[in-house]
Amino acid sequence: MNFYQQNNTLNKFISIQIVNVYFDRIVIDSNINSLLTKLKLSFTEFDKLVKLKMPSVDIKRKAIEINSTFDVLMSSTDEVDFGYKDEFSTKIIESCVAVIEKYKNAEEGGEFGFELKKELQSSCINFFYREFGRYLDDYFWFELKYYEWLDKEGFLNETHSRYAERYNRYHSDDYLEDFFKENRGQVIRKMLNEEIAYDAKLNVRSPLSNNNNNTVFKAYKMLPLTP
Repeated sequence: MNFYQQNNTLNKFISIQIVNVYFDRIVIDSNINSLLTKLKLSFTEFDKLVKLKMPSVDIKRKAIEINSTFDVLMSSTDEVDFGYKDEFSTKIIESCVAVIEKYKNAEEGGEFGFELKKELQSSCINFFYREFGRYLDDYFWFELKYYEWLDKEGFLNETHSRYAERYNRYHSDDYLEDFFKENRGQVIRKMLNEEIAYDAKLNVRSPLSNNNNNTVFKAYKMLPLTP
């Protein structure tokens, strides 16, 4: 049983903003609150040091403090209520990305090296795969590519809102064409087993219509995969 569950009837909650990311439902008297408060203070000080063009050694020292706090925070997600854990973990990733952008700005200004930015990028990516990697398995990727290929080819019944969730396709047309060429037999067999709508098109649900999959995929798309 975590801290949240033990004290849920007595707890008071607050929200904490890290850069432009809001963490909600944070227990006031908790380690998570202490870590987020420390992270917020460290980032505020980092931002001031950069704006005032202070010595790079001071800026780097504060970035080391930020990265270390992120590492501890990423190791403390079990202290968050289970029902809020995925959302909380997603916000950690989102705040990491926001801080990395600030690191890039400092880097462009000449006050900051790339090592600490790269370190936080690596921590963020490793954290994602530890928390969410099990969701983005081979089955998920096949279903997503299959759905997007159907969408590209106009095979989906778009008027059936239950099945035709609309979103911008993740994969390019060329990539989806290659997917079909490599999996032609499997794709055709799968299509033959789908429910046919009144307009002779297919009622197929996107794997992203699952709220959990959608949350995880949004976090995946936020990952700082490039320098």
